[in-house]
Amino acid sequence: MNPSDAFTALSPVVIIVLIIAFLESQRSRREIVRTRKLLEQRVYESLILREVGERIGYELNIEKILESIISSLTNLIPFSVVSYMLLTDDPNKILFRIHLEEMVNRRFIDEIASRMLTELARVTGKDTSESVLSENISGTIIDENSRDQVTSFWVTPLSINEHGLGVLAVASKKPGLYQGKEMSVLVQILEQANWAVNRLERVLETEKGKLNAMVESVTDGIVMLDQDEKLVVINPAAKKMLGLSSEKINFFDIAKALSDKTDIRTKFEESLSEEKVTNAGSIYLNDSYFQIVISPVKDSGAKTLGGVILFQDISAQKELERVRDDFTAMMVHELRAPLTVVRGTTDMILKNPQMAAEDTGKDLLASMQDSTEAMLTLVNDLLDVAKIEAGKFQVMKTKNRLSELVTERITFFTPLAREKNLSLETRIDDKDQEADLDKNRIYQVMNNLLGNAIKFTSAGGKVSVQVKKINGPEDIDFRFPPGPNLPKLSLPAMLVGVADTGEGIPQEKIPELFSKFQQLKSNVSAENGTGLGLAITKGIIEAHGGCLFLESTEGVGTTFYFTIPLV
Repeated sequence: MNPSDAFTALSPVVIIVLIIAFLESQRSRREIVRTRKLLEQRVYESLILREVGERIGYELNIEKILESIISSLTNLIPFSVVSYMLLTDDPNKILFRIHLEEMVNRRFIDEIASRMLTELARVTGKDTSESVLSENISGTIIDENSRDQVTSFWVTPLSINEHGLGVLAVASKKPGLYQGKEMSVLVQILEQANWAVNRLERVLETEKGKLNAMVESVTDGIVMLDQDEKLVVINPAAKKMLGLSSEKINFFDIAKALSDKTDIRTKFEESLSEEKVTNAGSIYLNDSYFQIVISPVKDSGAKTLGGVILFQDISAQKELERVRDDFTAMMVHELRAPLTVVRGTTDMILKNPQMAAEDTGKDLLASMQDSTEAMLTLVNDLLDVAKIEAGKFQVMKTKNRLSELVTERITFFTPLAREKNLSLETRIDDKDQEADLDKNRIYQVMNNLLGNAIKFTSAGGKVSVQVKKINGPEDIDFRFPPGPNLPKLSLPAMLVGVADTGEGIPQEKIPELFSKFQQLKSNVSAENGTGLGLAITKGIIEAHGGCLFLESTEGVGTTFYFTIPLV
């Protein structure tokens, strides 16, 4: 065959092959281009996902997270408008943020808002028809001459731990967008954001739980607020101090509870703005005194995160100040009278020395001696109290019969009881035996107990003294069964009871009896005292290893008991 004829015969085949080869190459090239674009898209999506993840890794501000997502969408999907709606603390207010990538008219935005409100109501289960939109528009300007309409629209719910809080939407003037797989990357971004926020919220809830557990055990009131004055922590002590019982408490409730006492909001703002610990003064609230201290809270980078308001109960300190002031006034009163007598007598004798030999002068000197003895007794009482509180109080014990010492004191007080028309009865157990005790200090105890019984019993009443050995609480003859809550007794012991038919002591006042400088008011006696007597008596008995206790009924009388151990 002629070569040219052969070529002619093959040329259609060659052409077809060449065409096929060309088409294949073109298809491969398109496939390569498509694959390259797909890879580029995947890389870009990965970069966006990573960027979003990094941005929200330590951020629980939903607005900032959404702004981060919106800024990442520009090169990812086409849109004219991207926007989001979020619920706020105000139930009637909704946050509405719009970013305009292209110019649209106001109707375009209103239609997006209407669709988003419908979806928001579905997602959150709340009626949004009466809500006020807090609108903020960014990006390009609104073009009122535009006639564009919403032809493509896509909306998705926003939630944290399955709790709906808002919606995100994209819209475009171009039709046919946001269908199928093209929105998958945005879904991925939102899913990652939701996962990161959920994880961070769980961490924060765990840490908040630890913090709450810690502050709940603190007796001081603690209130912690962030920079926006949102309540982070309030412990039970603070709720009780402020008289707040609701589970949902905010800074407004706290400020309202203190409104007539102090401007806590202004002082909180001053503390944070000046970045220093602020002493907000003391207040009287709900029958207690509180010192308020406000301190800024900062992170490791010295950034202010919020502040702590500390309520310290200083009622005990205030009461101590009151008692100290009352005691000072009482001491001045107690010392002024005898000092006046001493000074007056001294002046008179110095001006007229011969008076000392006259009866009038002798009476004045005797009065001066009584005054100096009264002052010396007061000074000794103060020294005794100081020694008791310092743990340095000592007694000089020797073998003595308690019944004999008590009988001596009864004999001493009999004329005083008779003068006041009181009967003084005794019951001395013949089983009395010697005990280790300080004779002079037991005299001091009986002087105090018998003196008080006579002083606080009205004329015609009765004072009874009993001395007996006891081996157990059942041996105590209580006047008012079932008797007092007994302290731990060292047994066997000698028991002394001093009972009166006076006005009695209110139960709530009994704990105050043994406190220094405390003296209960009486309707029977107008005499004043230092209030040191029972505190010293208690110290003396405890120094012997015994116990001092009492029982009392208002309108019936009081019985004081003390024990002296026999072993």
